[in-house]
Amino acid sequence: FQDWTHAWGAAPANLIPRYLCGIRPLKPGFQLFSADVLASAPESFVLRAPTPCGQIEMAFDGLQGNLTVPEGTKALHKGILLDAGTHRVSR
Repeated sequence: FQDWTHAWGAAPANLIPRYLCGIRPLKPGFQLFSADVLASAPESFVLRAPTPCGQIEMAFDGLQGNLTVPEGTKALHKGILLDAGTHRVSR
C-alpha cells in the first residue's frame, strides 16, 4: 500500500533531487539553490523538481546537460551563479 502522506511514501520525491541530482535549497523557497550533479547520479536522466517559483528542470545525457532555472530564482553550479533561464552545464 502506497500512502503519499507519510515520509516513507514521499521520500523519493525528496531524496532523488537532493542526493542524486544535487538540487538543494540554499535560501528559503529555492530563491537560491545548488545544482551540482553527484557522481552517483545515472548517466542519463531527466528531473523536474517543483519550487514555489516554478519547476527546476535538469536533463543529462553523459557528461553534458541542460539546467532550467525558474524566474525569481538563481542556481549555484560549480561555484558559478546562474540566473533564470536554460543553461548548458556539465558534471
